[in-house]
Formats: sequence, structure tokens, C-alpha cells
Amino acid sequence: STQAQQSTQPQQSTQSPQSTPAQQSTQSPQQNQTQKSQAPQAPAQQQASTEQVPAEQAAAEEDTCKCPELDEEHWDKKNLTLEKTFYKTFSPRAFFIPFSFAIDLNRAKQEALGKGYSIPTHPMILDTCGMFKSDLMIEVKGAPADDPKVVDLSGKKIYSKVSKRPWKELKKDFEELKQELGKDPKQVYVYYSSCPKCEANRGVKSVLLAILE
Repeated sequence: STQAQQSTQPQQSTQSPQSTPAQQSTQSPQQNQTQKSQAPQAPAQQQASTEQVPAEQAAAEEDTCKCPELDEEHWDKKNLTLEKTFYKTFSPRAFFIPFSFAIDLNRAKQEALGKGYSIPTHPMILDTCGMFKSDLMIEVKGAPADDPKVVDLSGKKIYSKVSKRPWKELKKDFEELKQELGKDPKQVYVYYSSCPKCEANRGVKSVLLAILE
């Protein structure tokens, strides 16, 4: 069938676009079939041009990114406490790579709001960064500690380490973190302080938060 289409295309390209209905009715069935097979190409081209709009909008919104710009001196190699509460949701991974991050984050937001919890204007986003599954956590307020999906870090002793590497190289920061602590921490969360739109232009891209006890 491919050879048939290739052989008819040169004949079609030589036809005048101003053919009368009478002339078109004298075309062979083979030419008519070729035209029918090519007819759906117009919507596909229209769809391709439409798909360019979100990319242009994303570029225009880059200047309005509201991710926090963290001070490296405040967050790097510090012992601190984080008086915050988070709502967690399941986030599947493929060898550490998230493939539904935005969907999972939105699910956490909707579930938390549905339970009557409030979400700050610019909430902290934490991640446990598992190989095949992870807990994706969003900062909330007004959540009781007895909710199994609520993680309260209030009063926890935390060691923080700044990461200037892109997400795919975070493993190197985890290795350095263990060397600095001299042991494996009880739990490590990654604080995403930058999004894909601004990550390349940020010095501090994320912060590793090691729970010491």
C-alpha cells in the first residue's frame, strides 16, 4: 500500500488547485483513494500549531516564577528545627525518576483542602526520593497529628545541606551528606526550592533535610 501512495503522489502534485467538479469526477478511483488518505493531514497540522501555545505561555511565565530564592549561608550545613506540618501522598517513580509529579502534588493539595486544612501561598514541597515509590509532601496548616497522612516535623532535629546540582545528580549530594554526618540519617527529605522553569538560573536548586532523631 505504501508503494501505491508513492506512485500516485507525483500525479496529484501536478493537478491544478482550480479543477472543476467535472474534472474531479473523471479521476481514477486510485487517485480518489489517495486524496482520501491524505485528507486527515489538515487537522494534524492544526493541532501541531495549537500545541505550540502552551510552550510559548510557559516561556512568558518564566519571568513571574515565585519559587523562593534561598540563602545558601542560612541553609547549608546547618543544624536546625523546622516547625512545619506536611500532608503526604503516594508518588510512583521509575528508578528515582518521577513521571506524575504535578498530578501527585495536585492530588495532595485537593485531599488536604478537602479535609479542611489550609495551604500557605508558597508552601514547602518535600520528597523522600524513593527508587520506585516516594512520599510527596506539601506544607499545610491546621492538620491534626492523628491523621495518618500528616507528617509533623515540629521539634525534630534536622541537618540541612544545600544542593546546587540538577535533580538527576542528587545522588552525589546524598553521598556527601552521609560523609558529613558520619552515618546514615534516619530519614532524608528533599526540599524543592526551584521548579523546572527557574532551576537552571538558581544557585540553590534544592535542600537535603536529614532527620537526626
